[in-house]
Amino acid sequence: MSQNNKFNMNIKNLLIVAVIAVLIIFGYKWFGSYGLKFGESEKRVEELEAQIKQLEQDKTESDAKILIWQNKHDSIQKKEVALKAKVSILAKETIAAESQAAKSKAELEDVKNRTAKTRDSIRTIKRTPVNRRGQELVQSLKNKLK
Repeated sequence: MSQNNKFNMNIKNLLIVAVIAVLIIFGYKWFGSYGLKFGESEKRVEELEAQIKQLEQDKTESDAKILIWQNKHDSIQKKEVALKAKVSILAKETIAAESQAAKSKAELEDVKNRTAKTRDSIRTIKRTPVNRRGQELVQSLKNKLK
């Protein structure tokens, strides 16, 4: 049994060595697949830190540009509000001016009509002058001057 025992011991030792060998091979492949060789991880960390710094700088520049465009947008919106108010005022003034123009046009037509009537009266008087003399002429002038 002692030989049997030795044989069992050898098998156990061989199995342990085989398991350890498999673990070493698996561990090497696992660590090797991630590129964790000496110095490579430090280089990768430095590259990532440089990328982070560049991204932070880009973000700062982008934030500044956003602020500039936001200010421009706000300025344009204020101008738009002011222009809309001005357009509203001008629209009201236009309506008032159109009303005044219509009133002036009506007055002009009235003046033209009265002028035409006066011209007709003058033509009529020129064609048929009034023969008044003396007291009749004085009385007629008084009536017209009233």
